Amino acid sequence: MKEKKTLIRLENLKKDYEMAGSSFTALRDINLKFCQGEFIGIVGKSGSGKSTMMNMITGIDRPTEGNVEVDDKIITGMSENDMAKWRGINVASSSNSSNYSLP
Repeated sequence: MKEKKTLIRLENLKKDYEMAGSSFTALRDINLKFCQGEFIGIVGKSGSGKSTMMNMITGIDRPTEGNVEVDDKIITGMSENDMAKWRGINVASSSNSSNYSLP
């Protein structure tokens, strides 16, 4: 059986937010892969990091640590200009910014 192509890979993903002299960790040690043909739902209580993780995958925000790879391209090291071009070609979102479509 042929292995399915990995479309999205998150490796050692961490996101910290600095606020008023303190730090809040929204994501810690996230390691996931989503493969071609899979239907994925991301669920969790409010504040659990769902939107933060989607913002990392779509290049809207950058992780504090770790890598995000989409369709064999590591996007975490891209310049802001290259990231904007990549998003324009590869990411679609609805007007309420809570629904995303990726390759």
